[in-house]
Amino acid sequence: MIPRLFLLLMLLLGFAAHAAPDPALVRQLAAEESDDKIAAIHKLALTAEPEALAVLQQLAPDARRTVAMAALGSKNAADRRWGAFLQGVLRDPSASEALVAAAQCDDPETRSLARGALDQIEAERVRMSH
Repeated sequence: MIPRLFLLLMLLLGFAAHAAPDPALVRQLAAEESDDKIAAIHKLALTAEPEALAVLQQLAPDARRTVAMAALGSKNAADRRWGAFLQGVLRDPSASEALVAAAQCDDPETRSLARGALDQIEAERVRMSH
């Protein structure tokens, strides 16, 4: 459910804003602990407020990769699912090792998302080699 919701929210990122995101959540994006950053991103994404989503869209690609990797390594199953989903979108080859580990975890949804992300990374590699 998180991945579908995240995809839907990503589609809404370009719309005009009516309300400012919670300043505390925006400040939490600068937290030193990756779990705090992940929590802030989840909360911002779930608000579905266009301005909050615009903040997420403005995260640099490297920041998105870092957050996705941290989510994959989280103890929280929902975070791992979200990280695997996000890696499928990002197609980051450097995440392959973490995705292989996630593809072997106990949670079937995480396994499926991680395998799908690995397939996306491989497809991108093949596409780029032609």
